[in-house]
Amino acid sequence: MKFFLFTLLLCFHAVSPAAMITTIKPLTLIANEVTRGIEQPQQLLADGISAHDYALRPSERLRIQQAELVIWVGGSHETFLRSLLKNNRKNLSLESLPTSKRLTWRNLETNLAQANTLDSHLWLSPDNAIALANAIASVRGKQRPKDAAKYQQNALTFAKNLKASLQPIQAKFAQLPHRQYIAYHDAYQYLEASFGLQYRGSISISPEQKSGLKHLLSLKKQVQQQHLRCLLAEPQFDEDLANQIFGDTGRYVMVDESFTRAASYSAGLIKMAEAIYGCVK
Repeated sequence: MKFFLFTLLLCFHAVSPAAMITTIKPLTLIANEVTRGIEQPQQLLADGISAHDYALRPSERLRIQQAELVIWVGGSHETFLRSLLKNNRKNLSLESLPTSKRLTWRNLETNLAQANTLDSHLWLSPDNAIALANAIASVRGKQRPKDAAKYQQNALTFAKNLKASLQPIQAKFAQLPHRQYIAYHDAYQYLEASFGLQYRGSISISPEQKSGLKHLLSLKKQVQQQHLRCLLAEPQFDEDLANQIFGDTGRYVMVDESFTRAASYSAGLIKMAEAIYGCVK
């Protein structure tokens, strides 16, 4: 009987509804700031898990359907949620916010914007993070009116503290005469306005899209002619391929765009910025 009751409790806990669900770590960190002292969001994907090809378990599908609010980047990023959230009004999409800054993918050969595309790394823009915080405060305030003022105050505090925390590293970037970089895959353009970064191309658009030999040879020539040195990479990057382009002159810096080890949104963004600064300076 005790074993039966214990099993029943575990099952109940596994499907018990969460008031607010976030999909990935950066969104969780933003939501944490807005809900501080009120509630704790539950993160759907474990840290480090890719949202591009994730498959929902039945218990996760139920949690999403029962949640008061689901916060996600949007259909361009968490593609596995498109159909489930299509008619769900209790969701908040960063890419759908009217105040969100949205950028397209850049053409691998020309670096020009590609029509009808969306770079889904929207959380890397501090302005987008603030816009999402304000949206969470607004939606949760309507859902829980007694806490509306606290949500709003938390969002204002988050915006103020984030801007203040970025000022020192932004000042360091401003002192650099050149801030040129090559990306292993083009994932950092939402940071460029904040730190004055100068994008000079990428080995690939995304990890899923491989580059052809013609592009790699062209990039190698560009690196040599413009004396480019900085490559922003992710842990799984192909170092042998990078070496073919940069030879022995490249500086390779790992950038954690998913904020895997960050304790707060601002800490994750500043850690990224400091790593990039060390590469481009």
